[in-house]
Amino acid sequence: MIQRIQTVYLFFAGIVPAITFFVPLIIFTDGTRWANMSAIGYDSLQVQELAGSHPYGVMFFTALSITIAFIAVFGYKNRKAQIRKAYFALLSNVLWYVTLGTYAYSISERANLSLTPAICSLLPVISILLIVMAIKAIRKDEELVRSADRIR
Repeated sequence: MIQRIQTVYLFFAGIVPAITFFVPLIIFTDGTRWANMSAIGYDSLQVQELAGSHPYGVMFFTALSITIAFIAVFGYKNRKAQIRKAYFALLSNVLWYVTLGTYAYSISERANLSLTPAICSLLPVISILLIVMAIKAIRKDEELVRSADRIR
């Protein structure tokens, strides 16, 4: 049902990654030049190597995580499919980290900048934890339904 706790978990698992569109995830600096990387782009006029480049992979996996989490919210009638969607959202969050690391490392090497992860780069960890809690709640709900069917 839509009022179950797993719905709340999945809803917030979709909201939390959306914040990464607006906050810095990685800070690049070399003492005189700096740049911030968010899920939608780079914020710097000082680093010419970043001109015209965007982290499309990070943006894609952020949007995918948000979309799948919200689709899983409305899949409450089929719990097995809801669990599959939650696992897929979990996978997209893990791939988000792989993509973020790849982009950050390549930019730091190309522009010869040191990188510092911002605290907001941990937001998808919160989403991962919420998805895991939702999966546990969905399984518990499924077991409750099976036990009620056995009693009948």
